Amino acid sequence: MIIDQIQISNFRSFDDCTIELNGIQAIVGRNNVGKSNLLKAIRLFMKASKRLLDEDCFHHHNTEEPIRIRVRFTGLSDWERQKFDGWLHDDDTLIVERKFEKTGEDDYNIDRFAVVREPEPSWLKESEINGDNIEDWWEDQDALTVNGLDFGDELGTRRPQVGEWKDIANEFVSEHRDEIPFEEVKRPNPRGYKGVLKGGLPEFILVPAVRDVSEASKITKSSPFGQLINSVLSRIAEARRETVKDAIDDVDSLLNRGADRLPAIEEFEENLNDSIQEVSDVELEIAVDIPELDDLLETAEVYARDGTRTPIEAKGHGLQRSTIFTILRVYSNFATQEEEASKSTIFAFEEPEIYQHPQSQRTLLSVFRDIANSGDQILYTTHSSHFVNVSRFDEVCIMRKEGTEADFRTESTQIRMETVLEDLQRRHGKGTPDGIRNQYENAFDARISEGFFADKVILVEGESEKYILPIYARLLDYDFDRNNIAVVYPGTGKGQLDRLIRIFAGFGIPTYPIFDADGAVGSKTVEIAGLMGRDLSGVDSIQTTIGDKLTIFEGELEDALEDEIDEYEEWWDEAGEEWGANDSKPLKHRYMAVQIENKIKDGASPEEVIPETVQRIIRKVRDLDTAVEVFEGEIGEEAVVATGS
Repeated sequence: MIIDQIQISNFRSFDDCTIELNGIQAIVGRNNVGKSNLLKAIRLFMKASKRLLDEDCFHHHNTEEPIRIRVRFTGLSDWERQKFDGWLHDDDTLIVERKFEKTGEDDYNIDRFAVVREPEPSWLKESEINGDNIEDWWEDQDALTVNGLDFGDELGTRRPQVGEWKDIANEFVSEHRDEIPFEEVKRPNPRGYKGVLKGGLPEFILVPAVRDVSEASKITKSSPFGQLINSVLSRIAEARRETVKDAIDDVDSLLNRGADRLPAIEEFEENLNDSIQEVSDVELEIAVDIPELDDLLETAEVYARDGTRTPIEAKGHGLQRSTIFTILRVYSNFATQEEEASKSTIFAFEEPEIYQHPQSQRTLLSVFRDIANSGDQILYTTHSSHFVNVSRFDEVCIMRKEGTEADFRTESTQIRMETVLEDLQRRHGKGTPDGIRNQYENAFDARISEGFFADKVILVEGESEKYILPIYARLLDYDFDRNNIAVVYPGTGKGQLDRLIRIFAGFGIPTYPIFDADGAVGSKTVEIAGLMGRDLSGVDSIQTTIGDKLTIFEGELEDALEDEIDEYEEWWDEAGEEWGANDSKPLKHRYMAVQIENKIKDGASPEEVIPETVQRIIRKVRDLDTAVEVFEGEIGEEAVVATGS
């Protein structure tokens, strides 16, 4: 099973927030917005330990209200369905809620709730079927109807006992599940529920951003290395297990009392007893505690040999973190080979990119996906564009801090696959999730993912705009990097811009597209303009437009710059001679931007020498502060962008 949804109330930076999770989920956002608090909330829920609680855990230290964390699990295995039989919300969903209250100085109480669905009629609720109620219901059987279904007909002529009534009710509900109204019921602290949760919920392993590898590399039941060893042991044939156990028993027989004991130990013990008898009437025994196989493995340590053999925790942080992920990678190989584990694992990582070069980051993401595909779950916070991908937009959750400094809260924004799918089907009458993923995967690469981390995104059709806009913006004292603005160039013309607008604007990121009309108003121009709130349907031609939400060039960027840069032709030729940019328009435009920068260094005013068209565009980007609504209002209410707060 995996966590499908989590609702967090009054915990750290969360006031009241609902977040949907996938088998693999990236959590992104600026520093100190609450990304790690999500992982801490899951840890608190899974561990349910008072040792993890203090006043800092309560939102704005409000200990008058409890912390509530509700988790919905889906994708249950047969073993898990059997384990939670009687507590399931439906056949493939388990919902559990925990409440954490401060009850005194450094004292806390933890309650657990089973959230189940029960038939609305009391005579079908297993929790209300008892002898007294059956007597009342039996006297008024005509009232035992729901939606035209007569339950009284199922009871026969003899009043059923409690167990019989429950069996008849369960069979009736199973047969007419789609016709009987249900209600959600929250049962507090049911008897035996605590043990069921402890034995059946997934293992949870959190790897913080800064951590000594020694804990992760120890062979314990909850560590990645320990789970790897357990996976290996589960594959050992019983005969081989017995061989190992027999060897341990042989050691036991050599060291402890018995016929096969080592003579030296036997003789030493006899000498001890001869001596003790002189002062006291007691008998001494030398006993060596021989560990079981699992206990023996927990004594293992990981060493690294790079010229010197030392424990891995004595090595540098880079090697330590690489070791954690190497253990995880090997674990993934075993996990994907296992037929079906009885208990799944949720791995949570803070900034897995730390100490990893780009190729290693991509490899690690592939390992994460293998583990997720095997049935375990991977959650991670990240600041790296290598760990997110526009084709997996539904596996990204962007977190932001909203409100005032004194009353801030963490909010989350996500886009469901259903949102994009319904929008595509509304526009084109067809589409599948796999088709959507492949369209994005085919059109874009990892460079595009920088947009997920930006406060604003400028989408450009041409490579020239990508080169020159950051230079001119810096010269106008509006540095894009310092203002967290990403200039995204898909490299596929304007044909793909609408898809990126839907993703980035859908995540609430103010997005500003810049593209060419190419002398005519084609269908793609109409579509992009429509997304940005400008209706061009029925328009045959358009002049260069620099608007609040988009820029459309009548022809190309070069046409506007040629009219506004006096030395355009001269610099165009110089770029070819000095920079070898004979066939590269983007490089020639960069050359011109550098020449204009040199003029400014020599004392010219930026407003006098930077092309007016570029200045107007940068002013529009500077003033842009809201994202257009690309889904909401156009599609079904159930499929809009999910925003938790």
